[in-house]
Amino acid sequence: MPGCLDEPGTRPEGEDEAGETLGEGSEGEADTDSSGEDSGTETSGESGETESETGSSCPPPPVAPELVDDPEVFCKPGFAFDASYRLCVDEAEGLALGPFPPAMVEACEACGGVDCEAGSWPADQARGLRGAASELPCWPGTTAHEDGLICVDDEHAWGPFLPAMVADCKAGGGGELTCESMRWARDFAENLLPSTLGADWVWILPEDYGLRDDSGGGGAFSAPRLNNPGGHSGIDVLAPVGTPLLAPCAGPVFTGYDGGYGNYVQLSCPVPETLAPEQELWTSILFAHLDTLAVQSGQEVQPGQSIGTVGKTGNAGSATINPHVHFELAIHGSLGAAQSESHASSNHSPNDAGDSFALSFQEHCLDVLEFESTTGPSMKGRRVDPFLMMSCLSSDKPALQVPSASLQSAWTPWSDHYAATEFNVDEGL
Repeated sequence: MPGCLDEPGTRPEGEDEAGETLGEGSEGEADTDSSGEDSGTETSGESGETESETGSSCPPPPVAPELVDDPEVFCKPGFAFDASYRLCVDEAEGLALGPFPPAMVEACEACGGVDCEAGSWPADQARGLRGAASELPCWPGTTAHEDGLICVDDEHAWGPFLPAMVADCKAGGGGELTCESMRWARDFAENLLPSTLGADWVWILPEDYGLRDDSGGGGAFSAPRLNNPGGHSGIDVLAPVGTPLLAPCAGPVFTGYDGGYGNYVQLSCPVPETLAPEQELWTSILFAHLDTLAVQSGQEVQPGQSIGTVGKTGNAGSATINPHVHFELAIHGSLGAAQSESHASSNHSPNDAGDSFALSFQEHCLDVLEFESTTGPSMKGRRVDPFLMMSCLSSDKPALQVPSASLQSAWTPWSDHYAATEFNVDEGL
């Protein structure tokens, strides 16, 4: 779990662990009432009297509030989520929880608002200055983060935050005042954003019987191959003849027949930014030994579209080899390079795109999930282990099941070759 500091020893003066600005002379969570929560008011002048709304020209709320119970939003106890404004409000006290972004504070001061620097505002003042969420998804002066889950400016992230993020904030050492507020240090919040792994691609088969493993050879990425020092160039996914094969991603295809691969479909897709941020990489995907083809060369396919059926064509026609789809992936730096990939089984040469992807793949998936191949490498040159990459990109893998009697002697579960701490490799992400 990342710590709550921006960086060790670099906390801005006057901020607590997650970036919550504290009052002058305060320490830790000292600016709270006896319950440990923000009091919601701030006094003005030596008399301690709360400022009056008299003379305020602040805009009124533009739409009616809508208090809802949203499981994707955390509001501290006593506060409800106002979906019309994306604010946490205490209707009984008439307060909206802050702190609020500098742009809102400046607007508050300009219109003569109440307690503009305070940790909570009168609810209708906050609604009027924030504006309707339907017109302005993020608070004034902030923009949506690239994942769309939080709003940010240069230094801070602004709530409301996801319940899981708040729980992780507290587990990482943040106190209630910090973790339940509307402002965190930006880099801290980014570290707590939930993983988007598993959301980009579609699993290639509607049922899962694991890897082929028969007298004709093993189907793992680590399996040896005769006269091929690099071994297997992909994986052989076991399935009965006629099982629909689905495109995992959107892109152009071309099809053909090869003496070794039989009927094949080659699909080129961008590598999702989930695994390779800002790299603009492509992958060439080969599906071989198909029984039938459902697409034609030059066609653009969509995720989940049927592209053919599992078969035993090419050198899989031997009686010692059970039906399967040979599935392999090669990383390239452009669409043209991906479409030019030969998928020659003995060619495991590297390229710059594959080298770059290997580092990013390790950081953004394998390390996150504590996921590894226990019997071989994750990459061979430009080729990546398809099960590793697909598991990172697709959360809809069917749970592994025992195949029919005719295939039982020829299968091996994924857990014989892979292990992960964060999910069950036989059940999927």
